[in-house]
Amino acid sequence: MRALACSALPSFSCFCFFFIIFLFFFSALVLPPPYFYLYPFLLILLVGTPARAARIYISDRLAFRSRKTNTHAHGRELGWACDVT
Repeated sequence: MRALACSALPSFSCFCFFFIIFLFFFSALVLPPPYFYLYPFLLILLVGTPARAARIYISDRLAFRSRKTNTHAHGRELGWACDVT
């Protein structure tokens, strides 16, 4: 599951990158000259910010899941606040 999620992230970010480049050239052809340069910047904010947030959320969940299953040498689970001695 972890390998599947990690392998899907680079392809999604590459898709967003090329989609933004495509929209930059498309907006340069369609929109009038004073406004065409604003489109890609708005798209970076609208697409890039949720994509980055999703990437951070997925990596945090994967790190939490692996931290929850890793046990210390004394049998205590890492990542939990309770200390059983």
